[in-house]
Amino acid sequence: MDLPEEASITRPLGVGRWPPCAHLCLARAGGLGRVGLSLRALPVILPVGFRIDGDAVLVWGPGLAGVPSAQLSGNVVAFQTDGADLDTGQTWSLNVQGMATSAGAVPVPHLRIPLEIVTCRHFDGLPPAGPGA
Repeated sequence: MDLPEEASITRPLGVGRWPPCAHLCLARAGGLGRVGLSLRALPVILPVGFRIDGDAVLVWGPGLAGVPSAQLSGNVVAFQTDGADLDTGQTWSLNVQGMATSAGAVPVPHLRIPLEIVTCRHFDGLPPAGPGA
């Protein structure tokens, strides 16, 4: 497998342009992702729904309902999503880190994560089958 093509950018909101790699990932992204956060001083990864909303990722999910609001809004979190094109073997991963803010709680909690620290990786070829395959 080839090494991944990677683009990473840190920028204040409203300044600069995204690298082409990040544009591609953002255009392809949709549906299901993961949010990583600290809960009682331990790392937790929760599945979430998401959509790109301007200069932020909006995430939601019932898993967030069990997390105290003080652990969500105002804290640094990580968001990740990925995907694959089975026809071409192209895979990609989008990672966003930022300070989460509350974006509502009806019917489930919503968080807004600014697109300030974004890493996008592309891989040529799907990972090889695991042992015994």
